[in-house]
Amino acid sequence: MKKTKELRQAITGPQILKPEEQELRGEIYSRMELWEQECREYHDKARTMREVFRRNDPDQDPPNTPYHERTLQLHTLASTVNNSISEQMERMPEAKLIPETPEMQETADVLQDVVHYVIYNVNEFESVHKRRMEDYFVTGTSILQIAWDSEMNHGMGDIALIRWPVEAFLWDPQAEDIQDARAVMKLSWHPMSWYRDHYPDVAPYVGSDEGQHNQIALPDAQ
Repeated sequence: MKKTKELRQAITGPQILKPEEQELRGEIYSRMELWEQECREYHDKARTMREVFRRNDPDQDPPNTPYHERTLQLHTLASTVNNSISEQMERMPEAKLIPETPEMQETADVLQDVVHYVIYNVNEFESVHKRRMEDYFVTGTSILQIAWDSEMNHGMGDIALIRWPVEAFLWDPQAEDIQDARAVMKLSWHPMSWYRDHYPDVAPYVGSDEGQHNQIALPDAQ
């Protein structure tokens, strides 16, 4: 914290970036804005379907309908979705490695134990899978990120399985297959304190968004 305060006091102007860094930043922001426009239809539909699932269908009644005159929204759809999720939980994927040759059976068994531990113990996959299935049945798709998280395991790092909502995900609209995409973008919002904790050297240069991208990747809680 002391280092951050000293750095903040030393800043007298904007952050100095190399030409290639400025070019990269400009490309990222321009691509993000373009892709957000192209993906907005899918994001809006996903947000609407989450509201429908919560029995708060925005299209159920005409706009400005008094609360006491609104159509009663039943639990039928939510119950159907929850039953479907329960069925998928009973069929939750199991880590299974098959050796290429009989001689590799012992190695495959060891690796299977490692994979099983990472997925089900480290990442509590049952909870992750449940949220994925809710995403799938409500919005029509689910996203699972597999990444190395250096903060896990008391700072020693570990493999992370991260469920991510489609509303906070941008993809290349020009690519028919996502594997052929130029990039994908996982977006999230954090308080200023998060940047100070994770990037103390550059956190003083980070400013508020000032409403420029308020429609991108806002979490459900907001």
